[in-house]
Amino acid sequence: MMDHIIGEAFRFAVSKFPLNPVTSIHGPKHWLAVDTNVRVLIEGEGVEDADWVVCRLFAMLHDCARMSEGEDKDHGRRAAALIRTLPETITQAVTPYQLSVLTQAIAAHNEGGTTKNATIGVCWDADRLQLTRPGVELFPSPEFMSTKLGKILAVQDATNLRLYKRHGDEVFFRSTKTGRFSSRQANFREI
Repeated sequence: MMDHIIGEAFRFAVSKFPLNPVTSIHGPKHWLAVDTNVRVLIEGEGVEDADWVVCRLFAMLHDCARMSEGEDKDHGRRAAALIRTLPETITQAVTPYQLSVLTQAIAAHNEGGTTKNATIGVCWDADRLQLTRPGVELFPSPEFMSTKLGKILAVQDATNLRLYKRHGDEVFFRSTKTGRFSSRQANFREI
């Protein structure tokens, strides 16, 4: 059922997106990458308090109201305002509380803050870990991450390592410069 809701959100976001969805660095490719980061953060850190549905909806909707590839300070608030117009198939599948948290996460995601709310923290970190992508000359910074794993991945991203996959306590990274793989032992609950 969740995949159906996420698919509906994706289609809704594309329908509202004013930029070119194929070429935009803030469009569907970015949303899917943020969704992948949501999974990595929740599974890797074991954030039991984070709401999977809200985090995945955030991934699809957070940038759907961007008007520019460059600076666009109000895009979070505009996207949050669109929550009121979501299709009933989505709004009836989530609670009013989930919609409230989703709206808060989207509205403030581009303001640079951190939070102790597990769900909002995963949302923001998942997006910020995607700062390093073609066309964006920024690196995620640990000081702007809300989750422990987000902070770790931000440091690794600054050193040109990209999380590839996790298997048990072994984490595999790929160098963004050389393409080579490396692995490390990690216990995210102790970091």
